[in-house]
Amino acid sequence: MRYVLAILFWLLFSISTFACEFLIYARDYEKSYKKGDIVVVFPDGHKWGKEEGPPKFVIVKVPGMSVKEGRKYIAGGTVDGKEVRRRFHIPRDLLSKALRQGGTVKLDKTNALQNIKDKVKGE
Repeated sequence: MRYVLAILFWLLFSISTFACEFLIYARDYEKSYKKGDIVVVFPDGHKWGKEEGPPKFVIVKVPGMSVKEGRKYIAGGTVDGKEVRRRFHIPRDLLSKALRQGGTVKLDKTNALQNIKDKVKGE
């Protein structure tokens, strides 16, 4: 029985490590986050709070991307000599799509990587 539980635990853990969810800021906030900024990343199935949804946030689900891989997109950086809280963001059209779909959008890994833009590179 212990072996069965251990295998089930391993399967649940391994499945969740190969999918992540990004919390994306959905509106501009004075000197902090900007519309489209990637705020945080959690494993797929994370229980988001009441405030972590529209109109302030949207969630982008990315099956095939591990949380470890997703964490590199919550880094800060310097853009035009000015420090920014988040270096990476998603385009406003994807943000609008997520808002129209109730605050959540699901992208495969390839599509997600094409849509994540780097402010430092001017994207």
